[in-house]
Amino acid sequence: MDSRPADMAGGDTGDGEDNNRVLSDDEDAVDERDANFDFVSEEEIAASAGSEGGQSYLGSSESSLTTSLTMSVEEIQGRTDGSCEMSVKAGRSFALPILVEAPGIVLCWEFQTEPKNIGFSVTYKESDVHEDSQVLIPMCKCNSHRQAVQGELIAKRAGVYTLLFDNSYSRFTSKKLTYKLQVKRPVTEASS
Repeated sequence: MDSRPADMAGGDTGDGEDNNRVLSDDEDAVDERDANFDFVSEEEIAASAGSEGGQSYLGSSESSLTTSLTMSVEEIQGRTDGSCEMSVKAGRSFALPILVEAPGIVLCWEFQTEPKNIGFSVTYKESDVHEDSQVLIPMCKCNSHRQAVQGELIAKRAGVYTLLFDNSYSRFTSKKLTYKLQVKRPVTEASS
């Protein structure tokens, strides 16, 4: 025996009414309510977030990438204001290119985010022109909302090293990014 109440079980309830008819009236009411709202497809959501339809996890397209001006090692060393803040919008990425003119320099970074994590990677290319970048630190999600993430990299060649903060996987949550950069020169260069 069906444990549902007679009005939900469907079929004949014994009072001469066909409950399938009642359920069908409810469906008509739902259809009328649905006519008042437009449904948004997954493709439309992806497009509104600034990404392309079939974009993969942690990938970024040119249209969803914000790039700061290329900083030189001297500009980083001359900074006295400490940390910088930036908002990385949902579905977008932020690139921070750094021009290193001599090998041996150590790039150091520290960053935190609020309210959640962010993707991070470092790439290298020989010049600031559009060419393919070599991935030095592959993209990974960092729990930078729990504690500061610190890292450093020895520049083995002159060129542009880009720190990429990726929030393209987030549909709705913007991240407040706070970062500090520091440069250490090789001991032989600092003593001369």
